[in-house]
Amino acid sequence: MTRRDRVNGVRRLRGAGRVLAAVAWLALGGCTHQGGHVSSREGEPPAIDRVDWGRSVFRFETFRNEWFWSDTLGLAEGLARREVTPNALLAAGLQLDSDKLPSDFRRSDVGIGPYTDPRATRRLIEANAVIGLVARQDRIGVTCVLCHSRADDRFGDGVGRRVDGLPNTRLRVGTLIAWGERSRSYVPFLNLFGLGRGPQVDPAVSAFDGAEALEGAVDAALLSWPPGQADATPDGVGNPTDIPAIWNLTDVGPYDWDGMFAHVGDAHNYFFGVVLDPTTLATPGGRSFLSGVPPPMGDWLGGAYGAVLQAIDPAMERPRVAADRVGGLPFLRSSPRLGFRVNGEDLDALSAYLARVLPPRRDSIDEERVAAGRRVFRQAGCNDCHLESRETTGMIVPIRDLLPGYDPQRIDLVTVPGGSLLDDPRTGYDDRVMAMNAAWRGGEVGYKVPQLVGIGLTAPYLHDGSVSTLEALLSPDRGAFSPHPFYIRHPDERADIEAFLAAWDGRTYP
Repeated sequence: MTRRDRVNGVRRLRGAGRVLAAVAWLALGGCTHQGGHVSSREGEPPAIDRVDWGRSVFRFETFRNEWFWSDTLGLAEGLARREVTPNALLAAGLQLDSDKLPSDFRRSDVGIGPYTDPRATRRLIEANAVIGLVARQDRIGVTCVLCHSRADDRFGDGVGRRVDGLPNTRLRVGTLIAWGERSRSYVPFLNLFGLGRGPQVDPAVSAFDGAEALEGAVDAALLSWPPGQADATPDGVGNPTDIPAIWNLTDVGPYDWDGMFAHVGDAHNYFFGVVLDPTTLATPGGRSFLSGVPPPMGDWLGGAYGAVLQAIDPAMERPRVAADRVGGLPFLRSSPRLGFRVNGEDLDALSAYLARVLPPRRDSIDEERVAAGRRVFRQAGCNDCHLESRETTGMIVPIRDLLPGYDPQRIDLVTVPGGSLLDDPRTGYDDRVMAMNAAWRGGEVGYKVPQLVGIGLTAPYLHDGSVSTLEALLSPDRGAFSPHPFYIRHPDERADIEAFLAAWDGRTYP
């Protein structure tokens, strides 16, 4: 039986016995995070190992988001009109897979020859050589590896073999989005209330000054995003955070910086179904996701964004990503009440692959120094939160424990009558969980304990990238009132623990 037969069979069941289907749905409601049937592939998944299948999903699956990135946001048009060259791609932090490069690139040094030709950019994308951008006929879509894979630089900066799971700390995500002809279609992720980072954007400006004015404001906000950071929450706050590593992913939940998702499948679905295609938010089912934003902000956001999309294309199909509509009830807190699900089988395969992905092996390890660093790690009490394991504790640490002196103030929003947010004006360390956090599913409000596997490769540190090195993170020079004020005072001990953490690859260590 093909997948299409199974989907049609479910539809016939719904038509013939809605009561029975409803009872079955209620019985299995707590497992809805594994739902969904549609992907951009046709027919059955290929007869390959599940891990290989998951690798393909990670690197090349779009779930049809090319309809958003090209038809709505206008990325393909923007790359062509701006005459973006391969050198410009590299300057924006995009990475090139040397195993996929066309022959003329292989014969050339990085930065000259075909790297200067804007016509070669499309050829690279069609050859799957631009990590994270894929061609679908005349459209361009986006995959996981745009942010979560990097070249090993063997041929030049940004050109080499893929290293999956490694965060692309060079990538200017905002620049890539701003290249789109209609980047205003990404407006829910920007600073709409004046409390986030970067310029404030008023979605209503186009009603008075035209779409070009809104486009300019959106581009200015996007271009302010630092390299290696992106805003992944459509809460109108506008606070980009560091792109995390995603090694050994199934043992390090809950997911996202604030632990918003208990299940890895929900986190995957959210990124495919909302972050890579925010038009979901302008649908009746997708608007329910904005229930995670304090009312009436969620209603205002959904309405403002719907008006932006309506002005771009009144006949637009929403969502543009390929997904099935699913049900949800408020009392089912085990999974997010997102109205659309991408293919669950693909997400399961993706999880199977990412469970195997670990950092690159180190060439050499100073065993004596690593052993000394392990002792310091234990003596300092680091393992009260961070396990000496591939796994994590699953703890979400309250902001007050991570930021001494945390004193948030309630800010009333002029934009949204009756709307308000909490903000600590001294630091902004709380901005990531200001509007959307694990409380949405009944959890704590704070930051989850991150995995330490491969931490030596993932600088800068903390969710906002405010600490540049491990040495600085562990040094008391940062002060007693800085975020994560847990220090190793003696320089030699700091060097030992750095060596231990740098060797922490999930294989030999910890």
